[in-house]
Amino acid sequence: MAPQQKGKQGTKGAKQIVEENKTTLAFYRNMAIGCAVPAVLLSFLVFEITKLTVFMLALSLLTLGAAYQFMAFMSRAKYSETGALLDSGNDLNMEGGIAEYVLA
Repeated sequence: MAPQQKGKQGTKGAKQIVEENKTTLAFYRNMAIGCAVPAVLLSFLVFEITKLTVFMLALSLLTLGAAYQFMAFMSRAKYSETGALLDSGNDLNMEGGIAEYVLA
């Protein structure tokens, strides 16, 4: 077990949050594609193609897409007309957030 840090935990800047959110979204996008493509190929190669199979594959792909779009919506940064960062969006990497599982 890692030793506890003494003192106050440092805060992240808005630009750092935006950059980390981009890498987190790319990671989850790649993970979703990496599990969806083999599942679709395996389903069509091994199992009989029925309406139920196609429906369940479409449902699972829609679920993966909706989860990704929700995370992208939550982390969307807002910029001013001059290009200055106004709001960094929600931090996808915050402790206890959706991108981290904390064991109690």
